[in-house]
Amino acid sequence: MTDTAVDKDEVSRTVVGRGPGYPYISLRKAIERAEAVRDANMARAAAKPIAFYKVWGYSGDSGGARQTMAALNHFGLLDYVGRGDAREVRLSDLARRIVLDKVPDSKDRATAIRESALSPAIHKKLFESYPPPLPPDVVIETFLTRDNDYNDQAAASLIAEWRDTLDYAGLTGPDSIPAQEDALSKEKPDIVVKAGDLVQWTSGGVDQFPAPKRVLGTQTHEGKEWAFVEGEKTGVPMAELSIVTAAPAGATAPPAMPQELQGRPTIKPGTRQEVFALDEGDVTLTFPEGLSPESYSDLESYLGLFLKKAKRRASKKDEDPA
Repeated sequence: MTDTAVDKDEVSRTVVGRGPGYPYISLRKAIERAEAVRDANMARAAAKPIAFYKVWGYSGDSGGARQTMAALNHFGLLDYVGRGDAREVRLSDLARRIVLDKVPDSKDRATAIRESALSPAIHKKLFESYPPPLPPDVVIETFLTRDNDYNDQAAASLIAEWRDTLDYAGLTGPDSIPAQEDALSKEKPDIVVKAGDLVQWTSGGVDQFPAPKRVLGTQTHEGKEWAFVEGEKTGVPMAELSIVTAAPAGATAPPAMPQELQGRPTIKPGTRQEVFALDEGDVTLTFPEGLSPESYSDLESYLGLFLKKAKRRASKKDEDPA
């Protein structure tokens, strides 16, 4: 496979911000990528990510290559082996059940495909909320943007991917609901990380950590589970984490979660947070990623007004008698 063999829409599609995770490509294309690995005689072997990228026709460690790999991981078709610079990847048992089964009209293969289709957390949520036949796109888009923190571009991309995945897996009609329920019964349990685990954060189809990071502690905030990891000042959504190496039972406890992180509020995906340390305490500023020029101007004006008020209060305090 060459660079030109990779679908143009697959390469050009971008994911904006750090919104909730979803597959960058549909299951149809993800299985094609898994079949390409099989055809390269790598179905059972673990290899460096770059070896997979080359099989898929990418010349190097590009954004499209990383997003394709993350998509296979979303669908349960890929396992990570090891950590850091030594980390390798390989096709999962689920992927091999699909790409190595060449029996015509194989029920086992069809069941595995349905299981893979419903593996991504957002796919499971979409099925539970809108079983086939699907409503108009505008209904799903509202569900994704209003209730699940996706931006407009990510929602549109996800809807197209979801419809193609349902069609490929044969889950588009009411008569497929029993098959869906069977696949959901095999759904992996929601991930639960614990202190000491080495994890990777995949958001918007892209791995966010250059290398897996150790979990220092967890926290429940507004009904959602969050994890605090080494080197991150804010909580990371637990639902978007994958465990690269679980902390072994009886292992030495990891360093305690820093006091300054304990009780610190988490932030929604698609936002950032800056903390400024002052003698009297921290000042925390939470803001959306990717501000427009107009929003930047509004924020600049507001911060200017805020600083004027803060200066008046500070001057008044200095004038008050001790």
